[in-house]
Amino acid sequence: MDRATGESGATVLQLTTVPRAAAMGGALTASDGIASLFANPAGLATMSGLTLHASGQSIFEGAKAGSAALGFRASS
Repeated sequence: MDRATGESGATVLQLTTVPRAAAMGGALTASDGIASLFANPAGLATMSGLTLHASGQSIFEGAKAGSAALGFRASS
């Protein structure tokens, strides 16, 4: 941790691969459905039926990040 600025290193580890969360400034806990699996498992309660989530992004110089999830809600 850089004590002068209060920031930690390796900020690349804090990138999100969920498009909605990225658009909301990284607010991944606000996501719902199968995408919430990565930060807020309680959001899975809003999932219905069979749901697939797949996303990816190119970060810099060939570095890539991605995520995938498949969920099925058996009963309501």
